[in-house]
Amino acid sequence: MSKFRGGSRRRILRGFAAVSIAACAVLPTIVNAQGPVVRLIVPFPAGGPADAMARVLVDKLKDELKQNVIVDNRPGASTRLAAEMLKNSNPDGNTVLLTLLDTMVIAPMVYANLRYDPDKDFAPITEVAAVNFCMAVSETSPYRSVSDYVKAAKSNQTAASLGVASGLGTVPHFLAFDLAKASKTDLSVVPFQGGGAW
Repeated sequence: MSKFRGGSRRRILRGFAAVSIAACAVLPTIVNAQGPVVRLIVPFPAGGPADAMARVLVDKLKDELKQNVIVDNRPGASTRLAAEMLKNSNPDGNTVLLTLLDTMVIAPMVYANLRYDPDKDFAPITEVAAVNFCMAVSETSPYRSVSDYVKAAKSNQTAASLGVASGLGTVPHFLAFDLAKASKTDLSVVPFQGGGAW
């Protein structure tokens, strides 16, 4: 963690706590919003896990709010473009962001010139889901474990690559970095804009 710009384990833990503790702070604003449409910005393209989660959430919000709720997919810049869109939107409670730890906690430690301040520009509403990360290969791949993959990577460094679904400077990117460091291999990280691109 010491390589992160201005980062520390304490900042990451504070970020986790902030999302949980301030959960209900803005919910009344959204429930009482006067606009006809609530927009849920998703920082990934359609077809991936975050988009699928957003569509389920939208159905529930429509019933609860008695308003139209739409998903607005805005991928790019490892979720930062969607955060900028939220910052620049009218603060009337009709625009919300389905976000990740990457956007609010990791990006400020990795990128020197963010166009948003997670502490000042946003108010967390609630935790929607806990996400587990996994490593997957094609059904036809000969690798059946992380150990198999690491052995192959060590024997042929030029062919060792690992795709990350949420882009550079995100949790999966750093998990790939940790895997490379722990296994003493050079892995080439291939960033995607979301799981739907696979």
